[in-house]
Amino acid sequence: MRKPRSHRYLFLCRAGFERFLVQELRRAKLDPEAVCPGAVECAPNDFTPVFARAGFRVVDAPGPSGTLEVWAVDGQKLPDGLPALEPGPARFVACTLAPGLVVFGDRPTPAPKRMKRDADTLSRAALKLDEALDWAGDAPGPRETCVDLGAAPGGWTQRLLARGARVIAVDPAKLKVPPSKKLVHVQDSAFRFEPDEPADWLFCDMAWRPLEVAQLLAKWGRKQWAIRLVANIKLPMNDKWPTLDRVRATLEEGGWRNVKMRQLYHDRDEVTVVASRY
Repeated sequence: MRKPRSHRYLFLCRAGFERFLVQELRRAKLDPEAVCPGAVECAPNDFTPVFARAGFRVVDAPGPSGTLEVWAVDGQKLPDGLPALEPGPARFVACTLAPGLVVFGDRPTPAPKRMKRDADTLSRAALKLDEALDWAGDAPGPRETCVDLGAAPGGWTQRLLARGARVIAVDPAKLKVPPSKKLVHVQDSAFRFEPDEPADWLFCDMAWRPLEVAQLLAKWGRKQWAIRLVANIKLPMNDKWPTLDRVRATLEEGGWRNVKMRQLYHDRDEVTVVASRY
């Protein structure tokens, strides 16, 4: 571990994913180098990596005015004892990389979004959906229909119903979601299910082989069964980039456009994918 160099860019990632972020930045010819668990340094850029939660340009010290945000890589405490800044529009970051090692930065991306789990939340998966919709900048409304493939036990379905949407939940297993006039539970395989009419949104968080899930989602795009897509794609232990390249190509061949991928804060060995047909 070492202190990142001033005026280079520092991306934060989930601990253990540094080599995949390095591969991604190397593909973009940004001269990357892992500096510690959860952080990779590279050349200055305006790139948005799939495996980066957030990033900033390293500086020696924050400016005299602005806001100072406190960040930390996985497993470290937020920094304290920081300088007070005069009010101003600029954003700066103080980030703990290791005990006693705090670096400063400017030009930060949005901070990692950590969602709060309340007592009624069925599962941690609901937090992934909350964060995904926040990142996408769009969400289903009260008059929209959502299909939730592989819905059980119902974490995503519960969140979608709370937004007032009508939900068709597809899963052979039982749901833990209370009955609702806006909920239809189809006890069948997501791979066999075909909708009676197109949906506004397609959601999918199945623990299944990524390329088979991508082919299923591509079928929905090709047959124009949904307008917007939000999905979690589980990743293999290795060969993450060949898998992601094939997933993206499969979705685009199925007619999905504006395909974006990101490993969000609440994602584990997976990435979130959003897309639309227009």
